[in-house]
Amino acid sequence: MGDAVAAYWEHKGYTKDHRSHKEFVILSRYIPEDMPLDEICNDTFSQLRKDSEKHGLRLDKYGKPVRKKGNKKAGANTYISLARTVLLYCMTYKGTAKNRWVTLNPGLIIDSVKKQKRKPWILNEDEEERLFAEMPDHLERIARFCLNTTLRSGEIVNLKWEDLHNMEKIGNLFIIYEDEHKNTEPKPVYLNSIAYEIVAKCRGHNDTYVFTYQGRRIKKVVRKAWHKACQRAGLWDTSPEAMKRANGEAHYPIMHDLRKLACTRLDDLDMSLNTRKKIMGHTTGDITDDLYTFNHINPMKKALDKLAKSENKLIFLPIAK
Repeated sequence: MGDAVAAYWEHKGYTKDHRSHKEFVILSRYIPEDMPLDEICNDTFSQLRKDSEKHGLRLDKYGKPVRKKGNKKAGANTYISLARTVLLYCMTYKGTAKNRWVTLNPGLIIDSVKKQKRKPWILNEDEEERLFAEMPDHLERIARFCLNTTLRSGEIVNLKWEDLHNMEKIGNLFIIYEDEHKNTEPKPVYLNSIAYEIVAKCRGHNDTYVFTYQGRRIKKVVRKAWHKACQRAGLWDTSPEAMKRANGEAHYPIMHDLRKLACTRLDDLDMSLNTRKKIMGHTTGDITDDLYTFNHINPMKKALDKLAKSENKLIFLPIAK
């Protein structure tokens, strides 16, 4: 399987820094190195499925399983889907037409996961103000930055100073390159006045990463401090109806809800669907047109500048306490 993964990575242009590297490392524990590719089948992953159900598949630094929250079948599906992708690539492209690395479709089955989709919590102005008032400074900055850029939490905490640029006639923007973006495509992130002010307040805390806590990199935003802020703000619903909306857990606002809220505000400001898709990172395109062409970024700039100047009172609250 190792040669197949290497070939697939070369085909995709991945390096060991790519986010899927850890998934392939875990997958290799369940596929014998000497197993012919054509012999990999659903039975190959029986132990993987059992381990995923029992304790999860990730290991700590001592090699012991790390239990994770969430649906265990969905976790197993992630790795099986990855194996299926590599095998289908080898069946379609590797070798000659008469001598492929994989001769038959492996027919790997992804277990059905019946899980009701979590209902978003779209904050009103009062709820938003209460939540931000209870947040520690480092989380408040991240949340406000999300509202002014629509970035995902993982994209925000991975922003680096070296990727901050100033573009003539546009202004300041980050460039998220394809190996760090969910859609595996490069993405320009224009900074309106509020977003840039937030970034400026982060100067001097860390030489590499923009958003940090006590000078250290933040790996995950929604953790205990976020939960406590939601509870203090009265945005923590454990009623039976709410827990049903949140798949059996407490229902509270998460970072992705802020991203949806930002998109909703852009829609309320009459921004075109095409512009909103570009800001959200839902579009595709060539790096030359998408990153270095004024006509591509200018509509995004106008939209986010308008978002910063909108009359929503929340935007004009102090950024740091």
